[in-house]
Amino acid sequence: MLLHYLIMELSNEIILRPRFKFKVNEINNVLLSLFEDKGKTQSDFIVTRVDVHVFNKIPKQKQHF
Repeated sequence: MLLHYLIMELSNEIILRPRFKFKVNEINNVLLSLFEDKGKTQSDFIVTRVDVHVFNKIPKQKQHF
């Protein structure tokens, strides 16, 4: 497995991933469901959930930087 990482080519692409954390007066599962539901009803960004983490990604065709 280590050999795979040593041979893998590195990309020059820089990916910025800001992280946000805030307190809310709501149950976690309710908020996570709201994010998932919103992700299915719009196309401005892609919503991905892994466990209790929510990732919002701008589609490539809408990125302009």
